[in-house]
Amino acid sequence: MTEKKSILLVWATGGENYELAQELKEIIDNAAAVYATVINLESYDLPLYRPGIEIDNKAAQKLSAEFESADGFVFCAPEYNGGAPPILTNAIIWVSIRSEEHTSELQSRTNLVCRLL
Repeated sequence: MTEKKSILLVWATGGENYELAQELKEIIDNAAAVYATVINLESYDLPLYRPGIEIDNKAAQKLSAEFESADGFVFCAPEYNGGAPPILTNAIIWVSIRSEEHTSELQSRTNLVCRLL
């Protein structure tokens, strides 16, 4: 029997993006070979990343562990001035600098960005 793959559903802000993440979780959980976990970036209380900041903090460690244990990611986030919201960009930076070779966990796994229109 094949081991189930894990998908991390990351929602960047509340409201409709949370609803979208929950709907996707229900769809994914009904698939035979995949299970999903939903996380809220607002709950991690990450400091704003800047060069020279101490990178050994518990919030970044916890978030990085979530990404390391997932086989793929879905980001549920609104458009923010034509790009990703700052909370998502900051989280991606923290995950990438915490990885062992300073390469992003995102590069080696399947990921998808979705937003409500």
